[in-house]
Amino acid sequence: MQGLAFARAQAEGSVNSLYANGGKEEVCQRMISLIDGGAYDITASAPMFGELEALVLWAEKPR
Repeated sequence: MQGLAFARAQAEGSVNSLYANGGKEEVCQRMISLIDGGAYDITASAPMFGELEALVLWAEKPR
């Protein structure tokens, strides 16, 4: 549970920091540029690729 709380706090901090430098419209334009530029593409060279791949495999397992 501590790991989950930490991850949530990190995610909330990241989102909040986006809005520290502008309103919704400015943030959206900045994010569109980053996404179009590939900044959020997940490739094998991403630092957490192994963990993300394991999470996908876990989520795909039938329950």
